[in-house]
Amino acid sequence: MADKYFYSNASLLKFNGANDSTTMTDLMGHTFTASGTAKLSTTSPHYGSASLTLDGSSYIDTTSTLADYAFSNGEFTLEASVKCTGSSTKKIFSLDGTNGYHLEVTAAGLLCLRHNTPGALITALSPTVNTGSWVHVAADKVGNVYYLYVDGVKSATVTWGSSLTFGGSATKFTIGREYWNGGAQHYFTGNIDNVRITQGYARYRGSNYTPADFDELQADIWGFNKHTRKISNPRTVMRATQIRHLGV
Repeated sequence: MADKYFYSNASLLKFNGANDSTTMTDLMGHTFTASGTAKLSTTSPHYGSASLTLDGSSYIDTTSTLADYAFSNGEFTLEASVKCTGSSTKKIFSLDGTNGYHLEVTAAGLLCLRHNTPGALITALSPTVNTGSWVHVAADKVGNVYYLYVDGVKSATVTWGSSLTFGGSATKFTIGREYWNGGAQHYFTGNIDNVRITQGYARYRGSNYTPADFDELQADIWGFNKHTRKISNPRTVMRATQIRHLGV
């Protein structure tokens, strides 16, 4: 079944591809660059054919259309499947800048959403994410209420009295390390799969859910080839802007 909120995705990376490939395809069109030894691995995917493997000194990032990761005071959802190794703090996502944010696994193995405003953080006190097995993690925001989820179970709820601004002065969105003020890098060690960043919509809204492979928006586009004089109907994955342009 297609994702009816596909148009709200800022990024959707499923990390499918050949083993050792450094090509990171974002179905929403952002260009991600691999640094260090960041690459795809077909050894242990959670979904599909591969996952992103990170060795504790590598990461991927994008500098394109960073406004897509700026949620202002609105709703959002951050989510990914992670398989952690080691006991250090690990950044899953990081947006730099004064109003930047981070989704991380703490040294104690707990999921945490952190804002660059001092003291603005939420930590799920259980369960432990540093298990060496695949775990689906997510965070979303409804009004001033923030939720964390581990394997589809709501694990933390926090209301911040004043609404924080998320994003707005960033230069990079990074997967696998922190990039902010030259501080501790907190590189990720392990594997990451199925990254989805949703702007403007909280997908889970405080309710438990069943983690699954992410759907894509499939569009039937009929076309006429004037050379072969045949009608074709290829099934394609398209950006929302393309769909609207076609009037679908």
